Amino acid sequence: MPPVKASNLPFTLNIIDNGNNILDFATELANATTPLAVANVCDRHTHGWPFESLADLSDWSAALDSMDAALDSLISSNPSLLLIPKTSTAASTAPTPLAPPPPSNLGPEETVSALTSILRFTAVLLRHAVNKHIYNSIQHLILLLACSSDSVASLALEALAMLASPPLLHRQQFPENQQHNTDLHFSATAGEKLMALARGWGSHTSHLGLNATVNTPSSLQHTLPKDGGNLQFNFYLTSTASASQYKKDSLVKIRLAKSFASQEQRQAAVRTRLHSLLSALYVHPSMDVLAGYFQAQPDLCREIVDLIRPPPPTSSPPTTTDTPHGIRLLAIDVLVALVSPRSDGPQGIPSLARHVNVMGELGVGKGQYMGLLPSLLRDCVSTLSAPPSPPPSSLPLKDEDLSLGLAFVSATASPSNPTPTPTIPPPPLVPTTPIDQLEFIDAVFTLISEVVAIPQTAAAMTDCGLVPALLTILESSPVLLSSPAPGGGSNPMQSIINILTVLYHSHASNQNSNMTVDGTATPLVKVIEDILKHAVEYGGVLTSLTCSLLSDIVNSDPRSLQHIHSSGLADCFFDVLRE
Repeated sequence: MPPVKASNLPFTLNIIDNGNNILDFATELANATTPLAVANVCDRHTHGWPFESLADLSDWSAALDSMDAALDSLISSNPSLLLIPKTSTAASTAPTPLAPPPPSNLGPEETVSALTSILRFTAVLLRHAVNKHIYNSIQHLILLLACSSDSVASLALEALAMLASPPLLHRQQFPENQQHNTDLHFSATAGEKLMALARGWGSHTSHLGLNATVNTPSSLQHTLPKDGGNLQFNFYLTSTASASQYKKDSLVKIRLAKSFASQEQRQAAVRTRLHSLLSALYVHPSMDVLAGYFQAQPDLCREIVDLIRPPPPTSSPPTTTDTPHGIRLLAIDVLVALVSPRSDGPQGIPSLARHVNVMGELGVGKGQYMGLLPSLLRDCVSTLSAPPSPPPSSLPLKDEDLSLGLAFVSATASPSNPTPTPTIPPPPLVPTTPIDQLEFIDAVFTLISEVVAIPQTAAAMTDCGLVPALLTILESSPVLLSSPAPGGGSNPMQSIINILTVLYHSHASNQNSNMTVDGTATPLVKVIEDILKHAVEYGGVLTSLTCSLLSDIVNSDPRSLQHIHSSGLADCFFDVLRE
C-alpha cells in the first residue's frame, strides 16, 4: 500500500513515548529492509513493551510502511499459504504500492515464523496505540485470516481486534486527532467475515458452552458431547461468489471441529471467537445483525460473564481447571464493548447491552450488592489495599454482607442436624501473580468506567459502595500513594480518578440524583494535592482529570469550597496554572 506520512501535530511529543524509548522500536523497524530483519526486530520487542506506554502511530509511519512491505512480500512469495486465495476483485481495489516489495526467499516454515513474529508485535502495538486510523495493512490481515497456519490466522484476527478497539483513553497524554474510525470500520465485508468467525460448538445447555469447553481438561475429553467434533458439509453447484463464501464458511467449520480434540486447542478456538466478537461489536455496521446473533444464543452473555468467575469452591477433587488469565481479560474486553455506547449516545444503557441484559449478568442494579461487578470491585480493593491475609477457616472481611447472610441462615435453620458444615471460602477473583493482578485490575476499572458513564447504572454502583471503595484504595494502597515515576502515574490511579470524575460530574449535572458524595474526604484530598504538586511527573491526562474532578466536587456541593481553600487545594490548583 502507499506509504503514509506523519502529520504536523499541534502539540509536543508524548511524554510516555520519550520516557520509555518507544520510538526506538519504530526507528529499528524503519531501518529494517528485508522481511526477516523486520521479523527479528518485532520478535525482540514483543515481550519488552512497557505496560504504561502508548505509541502515537503518527510517529510510526516509516515503521508501519516497513511492516506492510514485509507482509506483502511474505504473502506474495508464498501464495500457497492462503487456503482461500486473493480474488481478482480484491486485487484490483487494493491500492498499488509506489515500489514493489523485494521478493522473499524464505521457505514455508520460515515464512510462517516471520509472519508470527510480525503479527504478534502488531497486536501489541495496536493495543497500546492512538491514532490507529494511520495503520495501513488491513487488507493483509484480512487475507491472513485464511492462512493455512492456525496460529497465523489467530494472530491476524487478534491484530484486527486490537485495531477495532478504541485506544486506552486512561493512558493518553492528549486527545486523538480524530474520532476512532479506521478503514476496518468502513469495510463493506469485514463485518460479515468477523461474524462468520464468531462461532462456537453449542450452548451450556448442551454442555458445549464457553466455560465447559475452556476448563475441561484433555484427560476428561470423554465427558464432553462428541457432537462438538462433528463436521457437516454439502456440495453445491452455484455461482463463483457463492462458492467463495461457502469456502470461507467451510474453513471456519473445519477449524472449529479440528480444535475440539484437546483443551489447548479448545481454548485457542474460544480466543478466536472472542476476538472476532470483540471486533464485530466495534465495526459491524448493523446493530440488528448483532442483536440477532445474541438472540440466537440467549445464554451467550451469561457464558462470557462466567468466564470471569473462578470455579465454585468444592470439597471434592475439581473436575475443571481455572480459566486462563488471557481469556478472562478478553471476556472483560467483550463486556466493555457491549456496554460502550456506539450509536445510542451516553443518554442511557445502549440498546444492545439492554437487549442481552449485560447489566443483569454483571450484577449491576439496585440492591445487588453481591453481583459480579461489585464483587470484582471489592476484590480489587482488597488486593490494592493489601490487608493482612485472613485465616483459611474464615470468610474475608470484604464479604461481611455475605457473612451476615450465612449467620442468619444458620440461626434460623432447623436443629435436626447439629453438626456444622465446614465453610469453604470463596476463591479470589483477582489473580495472584503481580503483573496479572495489574492487568486484571486495570481491565476491571475500564469496565467500571464504562458502567458509571451511564446514569442509571452509576447510581446502582454508587449504592453498592463504589465511592467508599475507591477512597479506601486511595487511602491504604502503598502502590498508588508512592512517588510518581517520570512520564506518567499508575494506571489504577488514572482509572480511579476517571471514575470519580464521572461520578461527581454526573451528580453535579443531574439535579434529581440521589447519590451522596463527599469531596472533602481526607484520602481524596491527599491524592489531589499530590497530583497537583507533581503535575509534570504524573502527566497531562491525570492532571487534567484531577482538575476536572476538583471543579466537579465544587459544582456538586458548593459547601466544599471553604474546605478546599482551607486544605490548600486551591493554592495547588493555582500553582499549576502559574507553572
